[in-house]
Amino acid sequence: MDHTTRALIDEVRKTWPGFASDAAGAEGDLAVRDCAARLAADPGGEHAYLWVYGLAELAEYLTGPAGAGPEAERCAVDALVAAHRVLSGRECAHGKHPYERDLEEMYDDEIWYGLPDPELLGNGLAEDEEWTKEAAKELYLCPVNVAGYARITADIISPGSVPITDPDEGTGIAEILRSGLQDSIRYLDATLNDYPVGDPVGDLLGAALVPDHLTKGVRAGYLVTLHACSWYAVSGRIQDRSVLDEMTAGLETVRKTVPDVPCTHRAEEHPRLDGSADQMAREGIYLRSPGGRAALQEEHADGYGPSLEAWTCPAFLRGLADETLATLAEGPGEPPG
Repeated sequence: MDHTTRALIDEVRKTWPGFASDAAGAEGDLAVRDCAARLAADPGGEHAYLWVYGLAELAEYLTGPAGAGPEAERCAVDALVAAHRVLSGRECAHGKHPYERDLEEMYDDEIWYGLPDPELLGNGLAEDEEWTKEAAKELYLCPVNVAGYARITADIISPGSVPITDPDEGTGIAEILRSGLQDSIRYLDATLNDYPVGDPVGDLLGAALVPDHLTKGVRAGYLVTLHACSWYAVSGRIQDRSVLDEMTAGLETVRKTVPDVPCTHRAEEHPRLDGSADQMAREGIYLRSPGGRAALQEEHADGYGPSLEAWTCPAFLRGLADETLATLAEGPGEPPG
């Protein structure tokens, strides 16, 4: 490891000890802005990977309940977008990268789990007994892979922050969904169309389970999915009152986390949600992952559906949660037929 890299990694260890998602704002914001400034100064440089992975780790703080200040968030996203723009065009002979595998395994935007150790990554050892990642260091250091992590991290912090500039490349995020999310789409689609492949009660309780970490996308996806399921819950098909109680409790918990900020959209820009319930559930689940949001963003670019900014709008989500709570308050209806 060269002296410069060693010194930078030592600074990373001192400056970013790992901020909890509910960390106090001032110290966390300073760490974010420091990391973002270093990346912005040289987004295509040899040490860009340190700052991209640093911001990916700090994304837990940036999207946590305490939340970073708007300036820190903006600095982080701008630096990540710049890195993606510069690095994504570099030549690469690799067939697949670690960021794509992370998309396949990532649970609810939690990119900060499983990131490479910067000290091991930068120590210059091709053969390293302490390196336990399945993918080689070369792949984690590949500029195209670093660009992928930059793009995904920016999207997790601020969905829709990286516009589609090349229709052939789309968002730059592979439309990959974790297998568990694909299963949720399939089960809810069957249940909401009255052809359940499993237990409808289990499907609704699974949808009502509050995620551990509510990023902007995950929070929106949760509320949209429960809205899609609410008619079924009170249709008389479910007579177990505890199911409605669990859905209501989850909604109330997540509703409290929606920021009370003014809306910047025109009313017609918000999602209309007048399609089928199974489509709405699919859109809700898509909102919970970078790959799913990439698909929604491309649909919007093609003239179909709202923007990600509209999907995650706090004013829209507050109204949606209130509407869903009012529906659930009706209680179980009479069994059909």
